[in-house]
Amino acid sequence: MPMITEDKLLRLKSGTDVRGVSVKTENEEIELTDEVVSRICVSFVRWLIKKKHKENIRIAVGHDSRISAERIKNAAISAFVKEGAEVYDCSLSSTPAMFMSVVLDIKVDASLEITASHHPFERNGLKFLPSAAGLKAMSFPKSLKWLLTANRQIKTEAWLNMILCVFTVPISEN
Repeated sequence: MPMITEDKLLRLKSGTDVRGVSVKTENEEIELTDEVVSRICVSFVRWLIKKKHKENIRIAVGHDSRISAERIKNAAISAFVKEGAEVYDCSLSSTPAMFMSVVLDIKVDASLEITASHHPFERNGLKFLPSAAGLKAMSFPKSLKWLLTANRQIKTEAWLNMILCVFTVPISEN
């Protein structure tokens, strides 16, 4: 499998998210391969460690119901764990719930929602939600370009450091 080019990685940027083809179709090949997801997630963890000035990073990972979500989630969790992060697998979760995970209850350092919002079924994406200011703190597009193109060596061994969680946000108090 050929290495993805910087140009192709940068085309995955969609506003403050990373989005691309995640299911092969007659006309399109998969862009969000496990390798691509892993590279981006490794870069994100390393960026977060540097930004937070701490080694013990906690990340919650959730996803919508797209058919590629489980595969992408596994690649993301594997990359996070290999970098030493403690991962909370929130499984099927909404974007607002993942955003709230950085400010309520489990108080993670960041969360990742795997979703492509309103885009067709064959697409999916990565929505990174660092605590406090969200992605605005990353000063786009510079930081996202760094996340996408950083040619990082990925660690190959890791201790399993994952917690399965159920995170819900009450709709109302009544």
